[in-house]
Amino acid sequence: FQAEDGIRDLVRSRGLGDVYKRQVLLSNFILKNMDKFLGKGISLGTVLKFLVYNSAWIISLAIPMSILIATLMAFGRLSSDNEITAFKASGVSMNRLLIPAMFFGFIVFSFVTPFNLWVLPEMNHNVRKISHEISRNRPDIEFNEQLLNSFSDKIIYVGKRINTHTFDNIVIFDKAQKDHTTIMAEIGNFKSFQDGIVINLENGSIHEELVNNEYKFIQRFLTAICYLNTPEEGGETSFPNLKKKIYLPNLYLGLVGQ
Repeated sequence: FQAEDGIRDLVRSRGLGDVYKRQVLLSNFILKNMDKFLGKGISLGTVLKFLVYNSAWIISLAIPMSILIATLMAFGRLSSDNEITAFKASGVSMNRLLIPAMFFGFIVFSFVTPFNLWVLPEMNHNVRKISHEISRNRPDIEFNEQLLNSFSDKIIYVGKRINTHTFDNIVIFDKAQKDHTTIMAEIGNFKSFQDGIVINLENGSIHEELVNNEYKFIQRFLTAICYLNTPEEGGETSFPNLKKKIYLPNLYLGLVGQ
């Protein structure tokens, strides 16, 4: 067993460690984000782009981890086979033994540094761009069926998905500890509008919580437009044909039919 074999083990262990770490990190990322894409009508090209752009931070994490594992395995093999003792007995110092490993580390460093400085920020920027594009085109993706979803200072419950943008059994209420306002509707259609989300509600009602934890009925509506990022009261919202406008904390509700 010669020094070249130790370096060969270092390179082999580094390569296998890199592959395993990338596979584990990528699998974990896919499992965590799978529910955002499955059954949501997102194109395969968009999903692949999202995965490719996110692979940059996985590579950035996997390479240092794989180098650590490779170093431990290579020098552990040398130690277990008593090769380090043989090298010292032959007059080869530990510093000289580390030169090939340091040279290999410098090669990896010369690749990883430009990657982290220029490629990684650009890929992360592309991830944010594509995430923003998906959110604007498909705001319904941010909401999970039959669960409570947090948005700004509101909590929104959505029932089952009817079609691409529409859910049934919509409930919108505040996170505030007091003065709750609750909006309920049978159907809600989610769309993006400016820097917020518009929900076209059908067959619903508005309720307000009183001091004694009872709810007071305020308004019933057939059709309403709910804008979840409130413009200033009296400001333009570009929603025509509204019969009544209701301004609530961080929520604008325009009634189309009462």
